[in-house]
Amino acid sequence: MMTNSFAPPLGGETLAVYGPESQQGTTLMRSLIWRGYQPLRVTRKQEVKNLFDHAIISALIVLDTVSIECAQQLCLSLRTTNRRTPIVVMLSPDNCGAGIGLLDSGADHYVIQPAQIDELLHKLHALTRRTRRTGFSFFPTTYAK
Repeated sequence: MMTNSFAPPLGGETLAVYGPESQQGTTLMRSLIWRGYQPLRVTRKQEVKNLFDHAIISALIVLDTVSIECAQQLCLSLRTTNRRTPIVVMLSPDNCGAGIGLLDSGADHYVIQPAQIDELLHKLHALTRRTRRTGFSFFPTTYAK
């Protein structure tokens, strides 16, 4: 039997991809679909919060076109209600120094563009599998403001 090393884990199929309407993120979306994920394109913060509140998604990817300040605020607000769903933020090379601040705000991982899609998928697989298997939250109880 042949296995697909990029197949999403059970329960790890649905991902939200957050970014402005002007950017479609088509390469990332196509890559996720091709590998068996079901990405949801989200363009408003309230949509992301609704998905998080109802635990509809297995992980969130924040695109590099979202400002650092917006990404940090989003992570902080999401972590007040859901400390378990993984958040991965994509950063442009110009903003690579902001990665630690994003982790302090509640993101689980950041990827600097241009990202290798396989590396991103392996990280998503590990994050979704780890949080689902243990039920343990890896996040501190308070975050930087």
